[in-house]
Amino acid sequence: MSTEINLEKLYNNSVKILTDLIGFRTISGEDNSELINYCEDYLHKLGATSFKTFDDKKKRVNLFATLKAKKTNGIKPIILSGHTDTVPVSKSWSTDPFKATIKGDKLYGRGSCDMKGFIACALAFAPIYASTNLNRDIHFSFTFDEETACLGAPILIKELKKRNIKDGICIVGEPTKMKIIDAHKGCYEYTTYFEGLAGHSSAPHKGVSAVEFATRYANKLIELREDLKKSS
Repeated sequence: MSTEINLEKLYNNSVKILTDLIGFRTISGEDNSELINYCEDYLHKLGATSFKTFDDKKKRVNLFATLKAKKTNGIKPIILSGHTDTVPVSKSWSTDPFKATIKGDKLYGRGSCDMKGFIACALAFAPIYASTNLNRDIHFSFTFDEETACLGAPILIKELKKRNIKDGICIVGEPTKMKIIDAHKGCYEYTTYFEGLAGHSSAPHKGVSAVEFATRYANKLIELREDLKKSS
């Protein structure tokens, strides 16, 4: 019976926290400090330590908070990682996107799934972690502007390296239809420049068309993409 009551309390607490988080208008590119302060205050009351990192204008904030274990015996920490921003609101909403609305067994609100829902669950479990004799540190990593260009995470990672926080198991709570994904696609971004040689249309062989070589380059990338599709 006690387990059922605890589960019900945990569920209700996660819904309460998610309702609060949805109320913060943390659209990408805008100020997310109120939500971060909410999370930090919540975790501080449970005994967590924390630090913040900021963008150049001190407008957008990352939070990294920790519930420390008394003894870890070398056991790697767990990082619960989520982004706090959401994409802009479309005109198709039939409810207030910044007010949690429950219909049946579903909760509607901007970011309820991607990914304030995960942050709410992580915070709801935090009191359990805080009252447990942990054998590893539990980190909470909440970043800004993932939905645009992943601007917040690199700033936080740079600070983690300075603080020698580098080993651990990271659980990223992106929506995956409740299936565990043990890896993620990576990517590289390059800026490529093409320079030509001016020539007259009467003797094109004496010039070099930058556009032509850029087109060849693009076509080669398309061929490479198709080859990778076949090998995946």
